Amino acid sequence: MSKQVFERIFADENQFSYDLENEIISFELKPDVSEDYGFEYSNGVYLLDKNSLPFTVFFSFEEFNLKLSGKTFQNDFYLLHEEQQKLVCSYEKETEKLAISTDQIKENDIVATKKYFESLNCFFDLNSIDIGIVDYIDKSKRELVLISPSYNKPFKIKYQDKGIVLKDVPVDITSFDFDRIREVFDEKNKNYKTFFKKSLLDTINKYEIRNFEDIFKRIPAILTEANLNFEVYLNELSISKIKEEYDEYKKKYFEEQSTILGRLTGQVLAIPISLAGVAFAIYRLEGNFSAILIVNLALVVFGGFLTSFLSIYFSDLIRVQKIVNKDFEALSQNDFFKNHGDEILHFEETKSWITNRSRQIQIRLKSFYISLWLFIGLIFGGSTFEVFNATQSIIFFLAVLLLLIFTVQPWVFKEEEPDLN
Repeated sequence: MSKQVFERIFADENQFSYDLENEIISFELKPDVSEDYGFEYSNGVYLLDKNSLPFTVFFSFEEFNLKLSGKTFQNDFYLLHEEQQKLVCSYEKETEKLAISTDQIKENDIVATKKYFESLNCFFDLNSIDIGIVDYIDKSKRELVLISPSYNKPFKIKYQDKGIVLKDVPVDITSFDFDRIREVFDEKNKNYKTFFKKSLLDTINKYEIRNFEDIFKRIPAILTEANLNFEVYLNELSISKIKEEYDEYKKKYFEEQSTILGRLTGQVLAIPISLAGVAFAIYRLEGNFSAILIVNLALVVFGGFLTSFLSIYFSDLIRVQKIVNKDFEALSQNDFFKNHGDEILHFEETKSWITNRSRQIQIRLKSFYISLWLFIGLIFGGSTFEVFNATQSIIFFLAVLLLLIFTVQPWVFKEEEPDLN
């Protein structure tokens, strides 16, 4: 409807001029429209106050950049080229359709400015007593004032309420629905404002923000952080505390694993020397079968005791892994982490680190066990049964020895996790 009225008033045959200061349009002939709109005849021309029209008209890029405001988007508006008096930009409020036929303005800049005014109006609403996010608005200085007891100072944020405010703003920012802020305050309980204001003040302080344009660009991130902290509050969680505790877990488990690894390392260094000493003693006892048999039996008993220690070390690793899995499972089942999967990544990394380290130590324990009994078996077989006299005997003995080692291994290193209940 307004487009038809606009076209009839500013038809090509209707010659007109415009007084920018007084916002008065002068027509040589009265436009052919059914409504009067307050035309006044004076000094041979028809005068019309442009504010009496049911839409907004800008008669130059200068005026558009000077007077565009949030209120402008509450009605249809039209922009005319100053010299050609041709329509170069139009906006329909009902459909939010924007049509531009000039390269002097960009559609995204107008959309960004519209969103900017929406967010500014929203913050004006947040100045209400019930919400209390903005503590004071100084319209004469165009400043939002936010008071922060935690930072022990007020933050004064300059804002612009006229003209094309933002240029070349990313599309993802302009697509954000700033009316959603009002809805969030309606949906959540009164404690939510504490988290929103804290997130807002933290952002202002962190980036040293002094103008509303920078707040506008960060509103989605501010809301995300506020929602996250609010849900933490609802679920009675403290992310920072849990992370500290998990880091303590990591340190504790690391110490346990390091202790096991340290013991294993000491044995790995000592055992080859011990076995070499036993082999040398057997060599010196050549021909004394009874003495050799006693030494070999002692060696087997020694290997048995050492294997029992390896089994205990392995069981300790399994127990640690059981605790880690149980703690992580309890944490991941919390409703907060179900709704915010990204927040559990830190804990997943810690769990993966402990698990991978545990697997590496388990592999070393099994490798040490195989090596230990392989050498004990070779010493025992070589000295007692003289298996090295023929190649076939060596191959057969090694096959039997390895079969025994791998048969016993599952009993030594039990993979099932112990019950912690």
